[in-house]
Amino acid sequence: MLGSIRMKMRYRREPEPRDLTTTKRNYHNTDVLKSPTLEESRATAELFPTSEFWSPGHGSKRGEPAIRENKITGHPEICFSARCGVSEERRARASEASLISTASLGEPGEEEMGGKRGEAKHRRPVTDAIRSSGRSPLPGSASERGSVMGTANMYIKRPAGSPVHVEEAPAAGQRMMLSTGAARSWIPNLYLFILLFFASSCHVLHAQEVAPYLRGSGAGQQVVLEGNRMVLTCLAGGSWPLQYRWSLNNTFTSDWTPQYRLPLPSVSRTMAGLYQCVVRNRMGTLLSKKTDVKVAFLGEFTEEEQRRTVTQGKAAVISPPALASYPSPLVTWYRDGHKINPSDRIAISLDNQLVVLATTAADAGRYHVEAVNELTGENATSPAVYLSVSAGKKNRGSTESDTELVSPAIVIGPRNTTVVAGREVTLECIANGRPVDRLVLSWRREGRWLAGGRRLVIPAPVLADSGVYVCEALLSNSTLRTAEARAHLTVMEGPSFTSLPKRKTLAELDKNVEIPCLVTGTPQPRMEWFKDAVPLSRLANPRYKVAAATGLTVRRVQPEDGGIYQCVARSAAGEVQAHTHLQVSSVAPAFISPPTHQAVTEGNAALFTCQASGAPKPAIVWSKGSQVLASGSVRTPRYFLLESGGLQVQPVGSQDSGEYTCIASNPQGSINATAGLTVWSRTLISVPPSDQRVIKGTTATLDCNAQHDPRVDISFQWHRSGTLVRPSSGGRVSVRQGSLTIGQTWSGDIGDYTCTVTSRAGNDSRSARLEVIELPHSPRSLAAQLNDSDSRSVHLSWLRPFDGNSPLLHYLLELSENNSPWKVYLPEVDPAVNKVLVGGLTPARTYQFRLCAVNQVGRGQYSAETQRLMLREEAPSAPPKNIVASGRTNQSIMVQWQPPPEPQLNGVLRGYVLRYRLAGLPGDYQEKNISSPETNYCLLSDLIIWTQYQIQVAAYTGAGLGDYSSAVTEYTLQGVPTAPPQDVNVLAVNSTTIRFTWNPPSTAVH
Repeated sequence: MLGSIRMKMRYRREPEPRDLTTTKRNYHNTDVLKSPTLEESRATAELFPTSEFWSPGHGSKRGEPAIRENKITGHPEICFSARCGVSEERRARASEASLISTASLGEPGEEEMGGKRGEAKHRRPVTDAIRSSGRSPLPGSASERGSVMGTANMYIKRPAGSPVHVEEAPAAGQRMMLSTGAARSWIPNLYLFILLFFASSCHVLHAQEVAPYLRGSGAGQQVVLEGNRMVLTCLAGGSWPLQYRWSLNNTFTSDWTPQYRLPLPSVSRTMAGLYQCVVRNRMGTLLSKKTDVKVAFLGEFTEEEQRRTVTQGKAAVISPPALASYPSPLVTWYRDGHKINPSDRIAISLDNQLVVLATTAADAGRYHVEAVNELTGENATSPAVYLSVSAGKKNRGSTESDTELVSPAIVIGPRNTTVVAGREVTLECIANGRPVDRLVLSWRREGRWLAGGRRLVIPAPVLADSGVYVCEALLSNSTLRTAEARAHLTVMEGPSFTSLPKRKTLAELDKNVEIPCLVTGTPQPRMEWFKDAVPLSRLANPRYKVAAATGLTVRRVQPEDGGIYQCVARSAAGEVQAHTHLQVSSVAPAFISPPTHQAVTEGNAALFTCQASGAPKPAIVWSKGSQVLASGSVRTPRYFLLESGGLQVQPVGSQDSGEYTCIASNPQGSINATAGLTVWSRTLISVPPSDQRVIKGTTATLDCNAQHDPRVDISFQWHRSGTLVRPSSGGRVSVRQGSLTIGQTWSGDIGDYTCTVTSRAGNDSRSARLEVIELPHSPRSLAAQLNDSDSRSVHLSWLRPFDGNSPLLHYLLELSENNSPWKVYLPEVDPAVNKVLVGGLTPARTYQFRLCAVNQVGRGQYSAETQRLMLREEAPSAPPKNIVASGRTNQSIMVQWQPPPEPQLNGVLRGYVLRYRLAGLPGDYQEKNISSPETNYCLLSDLIIWTQYQIQVAAYTGAGLGDYSSAVTEYTLQGVPTAPPQDVNVLAVNSTTIRFTWNPPSTAVH
């Protein structure tokens, strides 16, 4: 019995107000309203006077408006006579009933709106359709035209789904008829004649502009995903021109605009709030209901890991870590990775708190939540909450604690709650006690038992449900005391009107008028009055008196009191609003600011004033010749009726020259005023100046010619960087027929030159750049520095010079070696660099460097020469050359050579080193140092007789010994043997012969 129990309560919702749909078709620049239903036609007929020429129809009898159903089409029809005694109020309401001007119906697309996205399309009233027609179309049958009696009698027949057009009967009785069917686009436009006829004669269907009104009840609340696009629409109607403005949280976010949509391309959280539209036209200004825009998002958990400790047997209440989200996320609890399901011992509160009752050691562990935003689909995992369960004093060492009876205690009690009637409300109560399975929760109110369980759900509360609700917890089959918790439920009723103002209120001049607006609700709503969207409290007009019992009283009504009065009732349970358009009668129109002659340049805007006073506020119609250009219900491209009554023509063309007439009319009469418009051809520069680049000292010419209206004079002026260029007395600077000539140009003439032609028919200007180029200046601060890592290179650096107003092509580097003439060393150095490594130099030599820059004009001056720089010595990079060796004696060899090539000495020659050893043997070399650089021979002595030697020579400088030459070989000369032959023997061969033998001496002593 611990689960949730819903109390079934009946409640009733008021039906939503029906919204008439509209369709749009074009008829002579006229948009028309879809025909009303029979019931709507009957309601409309109440606006009209007694009809004299209807045969009885639906509820029709003499003295009442006639409504009937067409026997052929089945559509409702209403009829009235233009000469009936129609009161001003009814006539105004009739005119308004025939005008629909919609800014948006729901969320239409371009096809539905019949124009560009976001551009409001408005519909013309029936009366303007009459005034816009000229010749009658081909007459239809009698059933199509309807019953016609008397002059200027009007028959309105508007079947559902059919456009409205005007037919004029061909009979002599001057009969006119409004009927359904396709638009007759070939009807000539006799607008001005028809307007003047109706305005000055019998005021047949007299046109009155319609104040703004809102269509639909408003969006209330809209939810959009963060980052998505959203478009707010202002569903409004009324006479042209309608203008819109939006506010967010009572702060305006836009200026007045004809766009009825507010696009929000990428919605962020900061854009959430209360949006309100304000719509206005010449009749007044109206506030819409506020739209509460909510942005759906899921943030991130901001808290870190937590540790909680609870005493065994007590209830553990673990709150989820803080998480920003809209709407509130769906939360699932986990312990040690396992999902937690509610049970007798575990509850999850309305605030997503986890409640563990009668905790035990097994409840310790790692808890976390998984949060899911059901709108965005995003999810997030919270940091861990570690729960530890400590043993209580009574439980230490005890084994009977689980069966011990513990009195109930309220862990989470119900909270005082305020709710709007009809919205479901839930009260919650969570209690702890042992054993948990014997814990019983029940709810009662005023001593009456309601339900059992942790939650009490009231599906549709009403005012009678307000009161104190008691939650009681007890252990069944025990005598332990119970626990209670109380909460007060307050049910509010939203504001509702008990008395509403009429859609339109007519007031006579200097008379008092009461505008009723009474509301009821719980709590009592607070009433606030507005006039044209401005709080009455801010106007502080002593003639405006607000009484809670009656509404608003306007004393001694004046013409300026006309406008839209709006009452807004607010309470914590909601907001309602109503409005009325107050029209002050009995004052004929009078011009405050009539139109005056205008002379405008082609392509600009012409602005005619036409401000008129009167009560009711006069309707304004603008025409040119026989064509109606703009009114509260007619809109023509390029012609805009202003809120003040003026006319704006934009852009103006030559065809717009002529006379324009402003007609101001109300039930008391009409007036008109005419003003002319002269359109000049725009003055334009036909030959603009072009960018010039000249060499210093030459002449520069900047051309500038213009085409213009021959009726206007033009003049030329030249400016350089905003400063007027004046011709010089010497003729160096001159202006002839618009062209600027500058002789002997120099760098001071460089700049942006603007040719400006001025006239009454408009001004024009074009600009061009004059560059004076010259030879580049010499590079500055040229410096040379030895390279520590390479003794044969030098670092050069310099500062970039003035380029002569022409990009540098390259630098040219020259050097002088040991005071020799200058020679080009690097012909093209990158102009983008300001340092270079000069390599391939010879050690132990002096160098000087100089640099010049080259541009389109030529080569500039050389920089200052660097100081003479001596490169460090190196050992010779080449050996002595032409080595010659020859034996002089049997113990000496003469060696001769020539020094290494001078470029490869790499320093001052200090001497030579000669080394030698026995050829073909691996023995060490013996060396001889010749310290005189002028000596180029050496006698090697004390050598071995008749022995071949291998000889090499190397030169050295102060930096070290160079490379040895290739080895040459030479023998010492032969010598006298130093020992006699050996093994000498004499042998007698015969008496006359002896044999004498011996061996040569040992080779070691040859």
